[in-house]
Amino acid sequence: MQFSVFTLNLRHGQGPVKGTAEANWALGARRQTMRENAERLGDFLLKLAPSPDIICLQETNAAAFFWPDIVRIIQKRIGYPHLAVSARMFLPHNNAILSRLPFRRVLSGQFHGLELIRWGWSAFLYSANRGFVAAEIAGVGLVVSTHFDPYHEALRCLEARKLRRALEDFDPPLVMAGDFNSGRYDDEALRIATAGLTTSPEITAANFLEHATWPAGSVAAKRRLDYVFVSPSLCVISATRLSTGYSDHFGVFARVASR
Repeated sequence: MQFSVFTLNLRHGQGPVKGTAEANWALGARRQTMRENAERLGDFLLKLAPSPDIICLQETNAAAFFWPDIVRIIQKRIGYPHLAVSARMFLPHNNAILSRLPFRRVLSGQFHGLELIRWGWSAFLYSANRGFVAAEIAGVGLVVSTHFDPYHEALRCLEARKLRRALEDFDPPLVMAGDFNSGRYDDEALRIATAGLTTSPEITAANFLEHATWPAGSVAAKRRLDYVFVSPSLCVISATRLSTGYSDHFGVFARVASR
């Protein structure tokens, strides 16, 4: 069996980076702008040929800060019947999975247990609300959409361990996609999260920057943050970096087959 997976950090629908990488956060983006970007992202997905069977999304908003629920705007635009979202609907760094294929069961979780005094406010603000959503899909396996901390490798390691523990009881093949925020090819958190899994192109020092996925926009991409990993019973036939024009990340489109 073959199927396709597309993963993308949506940047809350705020659009791509403009000017410098430091201008990444645009909290003041208007609701209407975010809604329009979500609709355009939906149109982009509809134009992909072939269009992905499964779409993994990060930074989907939900009701955070009274922003529009952009993942549902995208779902309405593309007409995919199946949606799984993280349990904490009020948090800004939510995750979601859209699929043409039905779900057997859904699991979601947040990366709790952060120490505010030890790690500081940036850890609290940018990590406390991160987590994952997973959907078991017939004929595919367990598909995970996740998003790790961007600033602290030690926190990413904690998140990676929590994620793998949460998935221990699932037997089916595993597809893990998302924004891992590991800015180095040898990041320890990336190794922990993806132990026993493979991706394409392979992660090496030589090709790491060649396949960078952040930032997208008018700034040259310099970090490979976004991936689709699969367990040994599956194989990534091809993986393509795609610029949507409506996020600060490139998306990754992967074609996967059973071995």
